[in-house]
Amino acid sequence: MKAYTLFTLLTLSLLSAGIAAHAQSNDKKAAQQALVQQWVEKKTFIFKANTMLPTGFRSRQLDPGYQISVRPEKLVSALPFVGRSTSVIPGTTDGGMNFTSVDFTYDVRAGKKEGWTITVKPKDVTDVRTITFMISSSGNTTVNITSNSRSSISYNGFLEAGK
Repeated sequence: MKAYTLFTLLTLSLLSAGIAAHAQSNDKKAAQQALVQQWVEKKTFIFKANTMLPTGFRSRQLDPGYQISVRPEKLVSALPFVGRSTSVIPGTTDGGMNFTSVDFTYDVRAGKKEGWTITVKPKDVTDVRTITFMISSSGNTTVNITSNSRSSISYNGFLEAGK
């Protein structure tokens, strides 16, 4: 009988510890989701790219430093590009998705699994048609850039607080 009581007490203590750890994990997730939601609503975040997924080419891991900075008054992209281009801009040697926009639309919609889909359309950058951010509640993000003269390209990465 002592062994049964000891076994029951041990089982109950392990279950309560597991429930407490699960509750703590849910609190961290909720805090992270609230933080990401705040960045999205205030239009103040930085997308840090770690993988490039060009159309028709192999994916490539990226060195740190490639990013898109989003602020209410300005969007700055500094990303590499690999893919097909139908035109060349005279006088440029840069082949990346490097541009700055101060006139753009910013549309936020609820995405899948407690995330968000943001569509940005720069009005003052002639080569870029749309930038779509698919953001999870944890901050993991996929960005798809559709261009007027280049093949579309995607990037995987994560969000950080904007400055």
